[in-house]
Amino acid sequence: MDIVPTLTMYQDTNQEFATAYMWWFFLIQPAPLPEHMIGLDPKFFLSALFSQVTPGAVTPEAMSEYVRCFDCSSTIHAVCNDYRAGAGIDLEMDAADDKLGRKIELPVRVLWGANGVVGHLWDVLAEWRKKTNGPLTGRALKSGHLIPEEAPKEVLAELFEFFVD
Repeated sequence: MDIVPTLTMYQDTNQEFATAYMWWFFLIQPAPLPEHMIGLDPKFFLSALFSQVTPGAVTPEAMSEYVRCFDCSSTIHAVCNDYRAGAGIDLEMDAADDKLGRKIELPVRVLWGANGVVGHLWDVLAEWRKKTNGPLTGRALKSGHLIPEEAPKEVLAELFEFFVD
């Protein structure tokens, strides 16, 4: 959801993307820098992040749950490590797949926010078409980056159509 292949995003990084997705570049910094800084005030970090991504998309109840989870240092570390892998081993594996001509052979459904950065900077379906031989479907939903929070009914309908029908 709301992504083109990660290798593409890193290779095409420009100031607009780096500014809008600053957390990608912050969270990949070596431990313990981001962990320490986030851990000092997780609520501030999350509030600032979500207000930059899509203001008002996260309900107060959901924000409370995010804050509860980010009050745990191992959660913060795991989130950072996920982004570190995305900027490290994942890119290496994606580049190797590209070099060998390996593509996704299964059906792929891609959703992106019509009001977000990804659909603005990339032709989402065209980028995924380069990575898949299987059937590819997808569309923009009326949302920003936080699609499940902003368009939950539409996301659920898309998931049911893709996995059940």
